[in-house]
Amino acid sequence: MEEQTAMVNDQSDKSTTETVTAEVRNPDAVLAKNRELLGKNKQYKDELDALRDFKSNQELAEKEAKGQHQEVIASLRQQLEETKKTSAEEKKQFAYSKFETQLKSKAQVEGCVNPDKLIKLMTAEQIKSVEMDEMFNVNGDDLTRLMGELKDEHSDIGLFGKMKVNSTSVNSVMTQGESEPKTETIDYEAQLRAKNFN
Repeated sequence: MEEQTAMVNDQSDKSTTETVTAEVRNPDAVLAKNRELLGKNKQYKDELDALRDFKSNQELAEKEAKGQHQEVIASLRQQLEETKKTSAEEKKQFAYSKFETQLKSKAQVEGCVNPDKLIKLMTAEQIKSVEMDEMFNVNGDDLTRLMGELKDEHSDIGLFGKMKVNSTSVNSVMTQGESEPKTETIDYEAQLRAKNFN
């Protein structure tokens, strides 16, 4: 009996291994299965939401039938507040997404080599300083001003291709009569290209 159980387990392990191997060989099948499962998940979620709405509506109808109108009104007000809050959060996320997309586009036009990093380095005040219209389009003048600020602020880390290096950090000797250290611009991209071609 134990030998038969061991044989069945070995056969099921082999078939599982063969199925996994076949799926790995055919990524389209994996993608199709994933889409199928996501579709089912969405369907079940929609059904659950519909059942919750149905239950909520039944409870409201029962309260109304019992003459508990104040409780029905309070419940509906609570639902309205939750809907407003959800809508405001979705609107805020959409607005930030549009802002981020337009900022990345402008940064690339301005020569930024890593727009994602530039966005991470921005402060909340800088983000709030850019106005958007009702259609979530960024004010062009604000965006140009912000891009200029960001270029100046982050010129030392090479986000826009060239880095400003304080020459006193390399050479600590200053000539007499100089009040400020010299700064020079070094084009690291050009140096890398030159090294790669030589």
